[in-house]
Amino acid sequence: MLDSIPAGFQPILCLMKSLPKNPSGHTVLCGWNLQTSSLLASLASAPAETRQSIVLINNLQIENLESLAKRFPDLGLFAVTGDFTDETILATAGLAAATRAIIVPDDSSLAGGDNRGPDERTILGALTIKSIQPAIHVSALIRKAENAVHLRHARVNTVLLQGEFSDMVLARSTSDPLLPDVLRTLLGPAGPGSLRQASIPAQFPGTTFGELSQFFQMHNAGILVGVVPKGDSSGLAELLDDSGSDTDSFIKRKFLEAELELNGGNAQAFRLNPGADFPIGPKDTALVIG
Repeated sequence: MLDSIPAGFQPILCLMKSLPKNPSGHTVLCGWNLQTSSLLASLASAPAETRQSIVLINNLQIENLESLAKRFPDLGLFAVTGDFTDETILATAGLAAATRAIIVPDDSSLAGGDNRGPDERTILGALTIKSIQPAIHVSALIRKAENAVHLRHARVNTVLLQGEFSDMVLARSTSDPLLPDVLRTLLGPAGPGSLRQASIPAQFPGTTFGELSQFFQMHNAGILVGVVPKGDSSGLAELLDDSGSDTDSFIKRKFLEAELELNGGNAQAFRLNPGADFPIGPKDTALVIG
């Protein structure tokens, strides 16, 4: 939800009337392609108490934006027309007050003559967003696997490869036909069968995965299936040396312009079913079903 309506917003179909009196933040959705409406449908399926207003940044025509507003009336859609790699456009979208940013491969800018590839725009957009708002949670979808490393070292929180999971699930469904339905439940709206990340009570760092699992079961807090420990990422500088490709040189230049470290930072890796004796660390979080 939006705390105020910044100048430059286009409230689609005057939907700003639906904003509550005490809003708490919003999501900035950068880019647009044929699959993005499915993303909006997933966001619309979230519980009402967790649903956020969404500010779109793309170059869609107003009639297309109005169609989206009619299709998703509960999302509180707003639109900013322009380039999401531009700091001024991001400021107009209220990035500084946003809680989340999502970047998808942008095909809406092709009509405007932008010759940069979708992944290049995604990387530059992520760097710009993180330089403005380092603490914001950023999720990004890319089309080429080799570009994932650049986003991870830009401290993008979630990096996904387009088509990665659909191909994997389709292949596995031949031997495990129930797998797609199981994944829909795990990844669907919050409920007794959904997968979520949960905080670990303060008394458990220093204990074991087995003890923590018993606690969750005894308190009907879900089924513990894994933990997310804190770790260190490898250095980017050694990946982007002076003899690298033009893309590497471009990314290295943008990191320097954004004043982000090239030698790594905090990264997260999860451990599923690590064993009863696995030690729980002070900054770990839990992966829970239910």
